[in-house]
Amino acid sequence: MENLKFQFHAVIKFLCEESHATKEIHDRLCAMYRDSAPSNTTVTRWSNEFQRGRESLEDDPRSSRPSDVVNPSVIAAVEKLIRDDRRIKVTEIARTMQISHGSVETTIHDHLKMSNVSARWVPSNLHDRARRVTTS
Repeated sequence: MENLKFQFHAVIKFLCEESHATKEIHDRLCAMYRDSAPSNTTVTRWSNEFQRGRESLEDDPRSSRPSDVVNPSVIAAVEKLIRDDRRIKVTEIARTMQISHGSVETTIHDHLKMSNVSARWVPSNLHDRARRVTTS
């Protein structure tokens, strides 16, 4: 896909230098690449970039999204919510904490090592029957 984007940018730049209109550039890309052609908005954006003097065909580097929403303060807050109400739902925690459902599940299962048993959150070591049998 990255190589295809590079090709699109090269075609757009070439046709811009020949003073073709963005609509015509988009139509030609659609004729050539059909379903994989970039949108008209993308063609317009890149056309404007090249008209302003851009030389590079590469995308600009972007800052990546935060690597992890789950941090010690979030873990502690989720743990407090669960201790206050063992029947709390993941959706309620996500809404309260304003984080994604997946981040809540990661926090509960991977960091707090808890599972939902009979609609209650319990530490994993308490519901592990084999461990209870060997302990007792």
